[in-house]
Amino acid sequence: MAELPGLAVALGALANEGMNLACRSARELLVGDTTRRIAAVLVRVTAADEDLAPTSAQGFLLSQSVLADMSNASRHSTMRALNDFAGMGWIRKRYNHVLVTDADALSAFAWAEED
Repeated sequence: MAELPGLAVALGALANEGMNLACRSARELLVGDTTRRIAAVLVRVTAADEDLAPTSAQGFLLSQSVLADMSNASRHSTMRALNDFAGMGWIRKRYNHVLVTDADALSAFAWAEED
């Protein structure tokens, strides 16, 4: 640390980002409605709310199984949710790829008040 004075600050910032990510993930898993929970996780993992562009024109490499695991949902529920989102024009899906096309709508749906 004596040789790199900025290291402590950088490590602190990294730890803070890790804590923010952990809290956000926990918050998503507390969403009771499965479809809304999948939407919330999808917004986070694609960084759609941060305007991060994927390197592939097909979108982000993300399988239904992986998204299901991250959302604590079944693969069937995840497939149905992705089909619904695609039908509403919020995403485009390809084999193992997802491209969020309307992040605002997807995020609004994810965090809307549950009935």
